[in-house]
Amino acid sequence: GGTINAIARRAGIVGHTDGILKVLNACVREGRPVPLEPVESLFIEGVQVIDGREVPFRRIAFAAAIAGIAQHFFAEYYAVPIRGPKRIAQIIARICGSVAINSPVVSWCRFFPPEAYRYADEFVRPRPARVWLDGRELRFHRHNVLNVGAFPFHLGGVVRSFCAARNGRMHLHAGRLSRFELIVHLPQILAGWLLVLAVEPEGILCGDKMNIP
Repeated sequence: GGTINAIARRAGIVGHTDGILKVLNACVREGRPVPLEPVESLFIEGVQVIDGREVPFRRIAFAAAIAGIAQHFFAEYYAVPIRGPKRIAQIIARICGSVAINSPVVSWCRFFPPEAYRYADEFVRPRPARVWLDGRELRFHRHNVLNVGAFPFHLGGVVRSFCAARNGRMHLHAGRLSRFELIVHLPQILAGWLLVLAVEPEGILCGDKMNIP
């Protein structure tokens, strides 16, 4: 899949699954050490509320869509058994379509199913969160963009992200985008460019440690 391919590329692994498994099998069978390659990663520690109970957790990851647009995107992406570039493009097209038909120009024409008008709502709905980066609390406390990555990520050949993550420093997206800003900045998001927003200039940040209580 796209996510594991991104990690494999970062580790310098090339080839198809069958060939890679043959190499690993040969190493085990012949008693040779399996080649290891260090890859930048994130240590994530937090508390999840399950049935009203707070359950601590720890994770090792390479990127995390914590809340908002990317988190809901991946929920939609993994909701179907067949995934890949086509699925990514479908979700993006549905978001753009939902925003377009809610614009003042065409919103009075209710030709589409109700769910089409509501589709983008969950993506852009902000979540409350207090975020610290390298010991400094960010000045905004409602986010519909809250993602972090340990290295530049290329998902399915369609979406690039975390282009500023390098030399052991993570790349954080934090803040809030309106429906309009989401569409306007979509080309930059797909290309993995840094976003420079006049309203919340702290929205794209780099650092070594992030805290979300």
